[in-house]
Amino acid sequence: MTSSKMPRPFLFLCLVLSITSIFISSCEQSVDEQTADVSTVEFVDVPGDGENIEPFKMARTEITNQQYVDFLNAALRKNMITVDPATEATSWLVLDANGNQMVNLLGIRVIKDHDRNGIYELWEMENPLNRSMLEYDSAKEMFNVVNPANVDWTSYFEAATYPNVVDQITDWCEFHKFWAAGVTHEGREVITFSKDIYNADGSVKDNITFAGHLDTDCELPTLEEVKNWPVNHIQYYGAKGFADFYGYELPGLPELQWTGKGGHADWVYATDDGTINDKNVVYNGGWERSTGKHKGHPQPVATFAPNPYGVYDLSGNVAEWTATEAIGNHGCRQNPADGGSGSGAPVATMLRIDGAWPRPDMMCRISDCIVTELTRGNDHFGFRVVKRE
Repeated sequence: MTSSKMPRPFLFLCLVLSITSIFISSCEQSVDEQTADVSTVEFVDVPGDGENIEPFKMARTEITNQQYVDFLNAALRKNMITVDPATEATSWLVLDANGNQMVNLLGIRVIKDHDRNGIYELWEMENPLNRSMLEYDSAKEMFNVVNPANVDWTSYFEAATYPNVVDQITDWCEFHKFWAAGVTHEGREVITFSKDIYNADGSVKDNITFAGHLDTDCELPTLEEVKNWPVNHIQYYGAKGFADFYGYELPGLPELQWTGKGGHADWVYATDDGTINDKNVVYNGGWERSTGKHKGHPQPVATFAPNPYGVYDLSGNVAEWTATEAIGNHGCRQNPADGGSGSGAPVATMLRIDGAWPRPDMMCRISDCIVTELTRGNDHFGFRVVKRE
């Protein structure tokens, strides 16, 4: 009689092949999760206006840090981007295949003499959490989202590297776990905006600390939160590169403004009801710019309710690049023709909508836009994408 049982060596070989197949499949999934060739962007349908704008699909949210890291890893694997050597403490550029700057991995908070009196003052300092939250591991040749818990935040207050910084780590309560032993944030008044932080003799008031109005719990953002922050410090070609890689486009200025109104011609803000307040927009909380400086930072996308089309954050969180060239009259605010360099030489520019976490309400109107040079990118420059049928 012929046995129907398989020989033991054959069974063993099948088992080995099965385990190997499972292992390879698992490894491939792990790699793909970190170098996504397929984006995770979610879209909503936006109707046309019956005249100049055809129906299209717009990303529900601004592109996040994690989505951008996935793109960078995928593009790096395909040799479509390069990482330049760091040239200084605040410059480490990612370049596209044509050598265009995309993002500065060492981008930091804006440090500026906001009242232009020639003195950098404590009230003018912005939150160090507004650094780029993208990092590159040269040994592993891989990008990651920064975990705030693993950053040496004391380095951001070193005068040798940042000569105009006049604050210290104890001025920021979200860093309280990095403060010296015995120093506590408990009992301190949390200042979210005001420049009224001085005594009559000019000294700084005792027992104050800074945080944004959405972060008065004084807890450091978690890695999971930061993964869902909108990516910032993005230059024009950094936004366009993401869109091109996945077969999307950057929205035109008219498309963003049309979408922001949510079907209501008289709406001023791209919110759930056309108004703005600190419960429906990530912005400076309603302060007038001359009275202080916002101490906050971005928040996870979709923190507040969407507009009637299901789109989030068009009036806040980060400003957004558009595909519209700065030619003709779009009603946008102008930057100097040389991009502020003082050289007098014209620079290439595009338009962006300006609603963002540090902006006052007037700059968060969906009609507000500004001419911006292509190589500029700071702590509130991000983007979203659209796709067409």
